Amino acid sequence: MSKFDIAWPRKHVEWRRRETWRLEAVLLERRIVDGKPSMQIICTLASINEDEAHADGAIEARENFWADASRRLGRLYRLTDRDLDEIEACLAKRIGPRPLPAVQIGKVQAAE
Repeated sequence: MSKFDIAWPRKHVEWRRRETWRLEAVLLERRIVDGKPSMQIICTLASINEDEAHADGAIEARENFWADASRRLGRLYRLTDRDLDEIEACLAKRIGPRPLPAVQIGKVQAAE
């Protein structure tokens, strides 16, 4: 059982007469309090439009999501490398894997 989990609350956003839903990634930590299991909210990591929250979604939206999440996780000094890997795996289940930077994509295409 993992120590961390991600909650995905939806947020209704209205902008210039256009309505959308955004998913927020909220980091939760499992703890035992008074002998009972509980979840404690640690922080909100990032958000993304619900339409783009899958592996086939817009690459730019996923890049922004991963950049925001990485920036926020970098400020949580109490997390170990194992914790970070576990959290990123939880995020990747819903959002899709972290997109490759354009420099690496060019190297992959050149190698083929």
